[in-house]
Amino acid sequence: MVPNKSGVRKTSTKPVTTNLKKLVNKAKTQTDSMNENIDVMRSIMLQQKTETLKPKVVSPPVQTTHTSDKEIEEVENMMNGILQS
Repeated sequence: MVPNKSGVRKTSTKPVTTNLKKLVNKAKTQTDSMNENIDVMRSIMLQQKTETLKPKVVSPPVQTTHTSDKEIEEVENMMNGILQS
């Protein structure tokens, strides 16, 4: 406490100012990190939105079937039967 000209004791504002500066800096840091998190979330949401808007091209599965000689013979007999009638 320091007396001023009017004789009233005045408290020093230095520690209060320092504490306020620390609080303000802490709040700025937290705000910055929150803004970064919001930006990340926004970009993820935009990416998901554009992915859902894109038509998904699904290629049909490639079927590899082996036709046996017996099946070929049956089909040939059916075709011959149709041609003869």
